[in-house]
Amino acid sequence: MLSCNRPSLDPNELLQALSDNAPGPGSGNTMEQAIANRIPAQRVQLTHRGIAALEIALAQLSLQPGDEVVVSSMTYPGVADAILRCGGIPVLVDTQPHHFLSGASELRTGLTSQTRAIIATHLFGVPCDMPAIAELAQARRCYLIEDCAQALGTTIGGRPSGAYGDCSLLSFGFEKHLSIGRGGALLTRSTDLHRTLPPEMLPPPPPTEERAILLGLWLAWYGSSRSRHRHSIPDPLVSGQWLRHHANHWRNPVQNPEILCQRLWKDIEFALARERFRQWWKTRIMRPVRQRLGLPEPFTSTTLCPFQGMGPMRSQFALAQWQRLADQNERRQEQVRALRDALSGRPELHLPTPPRNGTGYELMQIGFLREPGRRNTLIQQAAQHGYEIGRLPWRLPLHLYPRLKDTVRKATPSLPHCEQAAAAMICLPTHEEVTPHDHQQFRELIQRWA
Repeated sequence: MLSCNRPSLDPNELLQALSDNAPGPGSGNTMEQAIANRIPAQRVQLTHRGIAALEIALAQLSLQPGDEVVVSSMTYPGVADAILRCGGIPVLVDTQPHHFLSGASELRTGLTSQTRAIIATHLFGVPCDMPAIAELAQARRCYLIEDCAQALGTTIGGRPSGAYGDCSLLSFGFEKHLSIGRGGALLTRSTDLHRTLPPEMLPPPPPTEERAILLGLWLAWYGSSRSRHRHSIPDPLVSGQWLRHHANHWRNPVQNPEILCQRLWKDIEFALARERFRQWWKTRIMRPVRQRLGLPEPFTSTTLCPFQGMGPMRSQFALAQWQRLADQNERRQEQVRALRDALSGRPELHLPTPPRNGTGYELMQIGFLREPGRRNTLIQQAAQHGYEIGRLPWRLPLHLYPRLKDTVRKATPSLPHCEQAAAAMICLPTHEEVTPHDHQQFRELIQRWA
């Protein structure tokens, strides 16, 4: 099966990073230096997760009760969680018509006298119009936070994505251009935000946690292989007790990966089954009960781990991946161009327009079905042919999440464009193993079932 976002990695480099003898952050060139050489910044801080970088940036704003942060409703729910944890109010805006990005005109609808910051969100490897958004933020004297979690390597207006905001965040988790299982970075340019954080605020995780995260990355890569597909590994399991148990026993960096994976799969499949049961119980049993009794949906904000830094193992592996990032992005873009050529002219599918003044490196090819009601049939038929076609990864725009509806504000009474986009969206794989034959298969599946 073709996974939508199979990470590219070198198993030999991963084995070396998993060893107990991984060099520390001070050995030779560092990941921080590599990022600063690509994206101008006064300070680069590696973090445990991309969302941790956002939370650190928001914490430096010292948000007061009533302060608002404007962000697209088409983004990862953890963004709203981070704003709420830092004392702000997320103000959600619509997307552009027939697109998944919010531009300056959409963000402007959310601005009020209480606005402290704007979060500009690049999605799926497509940059948004940062020159216009930066001009808007400067005119309204708002801080600009650039969310580049899904835009590493892209450019807009002749500058790299991440070079416009007062601060920017990167993510190195699953489904990203550079994947190390879990990780991120905060880039700061504004002198108002350029503070030296105390060392205890960014303590690195213990080696066992580092090894567990990298093992989770390995399993996700292994599990999404065309020849050995099983299940993709959910993010909560990456540092779970099963992986930590095996990471504790990891000592020999040349251990046979086949033996290791066979030993881990039984535990992972059990954890997957338990997670599916938990989701079924929550959505099919408890939610109808709450609705009948008139009880509100419980708000469960994502809790960050006690450490927010990145350890030397992931930093070393990230630096090795960084050196091949440009070539990997170019190969991915060749796949995107070939896939768009194969799908062009199909009346059943609308393909969003790429940026005119920038370069995108799509993590997946996004399309919108003309008849959204046929999406489930298309996905099921594709699965029978061995292809994974996905929906919006987080399922809903933020303003439709039951747990967020009482804690966020909408910039306008309705946000129809992002609702329509989420209902009609399909995600087609663009990773390096997709072939021209697969492109033709996608076209035939869409022609027949969409």
